[in-house]
Amino acid sequence: MRPDGFDRKTGADLLEIGARAALEIHADEIAALAVEVQRVVAFVATLAELDDEALASSGRDDSTHLLLDDDIVAPSLSRRELLAQAREHADGLVVAPNFGAEP
Repeated sequence: MRPDGFDRKTGADLLEIGARAALEIHADEIAALAVEVQRVVAFVATLAELDDEALASSGRDDSTHLLLDDDIVAPSLSRRELLAQAREHADGLVVAPNFGAEP
């Protein structure tokens, strides 16, 4: 579904939209811009075709998991391997240099 009258936008309309968005649009760019704007509008129209029922029945509280999955935190080294590679360690912890301290 397109916004009412959007497919009838003229070059003057696009110039006005550009001016409101603080864009400088030259006359020779209008035709290409009109094509790109129509592509964006057509893509947005496809969003209405998404199956909301499938999203709701996925068992998740929200649909953001479709965009970002929860990170799985797992150490890349065991504590023993980490301490073996550290320049300095004490009491089972890596000692990091204090770069802000006076020498």
